[in-house]
Amino acid sequence: MDNNVITSAANKFVRECSALKSRKNRRALRKFIVEGERFVMTAAAVCPPEYIMVSETYAGRTPDPASTRVVRGALFKEISGTETPQGILAVFRFIDTSAADFIADGFVLILENLRDPGNIGAAIRTAAAAGVCGVIVSRGCADVYGEKEVRASAGTLFGVPFAIDAEIPETTALLKDRGYRVIAAAADGAAPAFAEDLTGAVAVVIGNEANGVTQETRALCDGAIRLPMAGGVESLNAAVAAGIIMYEAFRQRMVMDEIG
Repeated sequence: MDNNVITSAANKFVRECSALKSRKNRRALRKFIVEGERFVMTAAAVCPPEYIMVSETYAGRTPDPASTRVVRGALFKEISGTETPQGILAVFRFIDTSAADFIADGFVLILENLRDPGNIGAAIRTAAAAGVCGVIVSRGCADVYGEKEVRASAGTLFGVPFAIDAEIPETTALLKDRGYRVIAAAADGAAPAFAEDLTGAVAVVIGNEANGVTQETRALCDGAIRLPMAGGVESLNAAVAAGIIMYEAFRQRMVMDEIG
């Protein structure tokens, strides 16, 4: 048996990976797991991981052999967050920042109380693709660093600045102090998103999947926009709505660049 293969659940790396399945432990250690070949490779190309864990069948195929630990197959399955693990995961340090550090003259997405992991991850993935300058995640949201959220973001957590555990009143005050217009996305918004000027310093709030943007937050906003819907549909998935609005902002900025 190869003495370099980890076979014990008492190993410190195995114990830490197991601990990182808990949100509480992720917060305490300021570390999280990225799993799957494509996602690990994408993330590692941007930010060096603390270390990489692979199953025996995956040994020798990692981006950083020096930081790689090989784990017995059955033990790797225990620390994996998926039903059918690909055999590779990496541990990274938290990469979130303060909203004050990334707010610039651009489009900011605010997520308020989103509870679905897929929506959080998909919104961040789209934000990276649409050139958003930052994502602000409220304290009431699901954990950006959770296993499902990280998978849904498809390795793009490193592609867009974001702040977690934000308090909405303080955040809107900061944005307005920086010259931003803060707009809620709501089914009863006064103007269609496609008719709103989303260039310049603009922040759009996407609310909870079931209840939308809270009344308290709407009172802090400068207005509300809506997405027109046909066929009697009353609402859209939160990540889909966020994606449409972000790409409308992206489109408007492209038009402005072409004109300028």
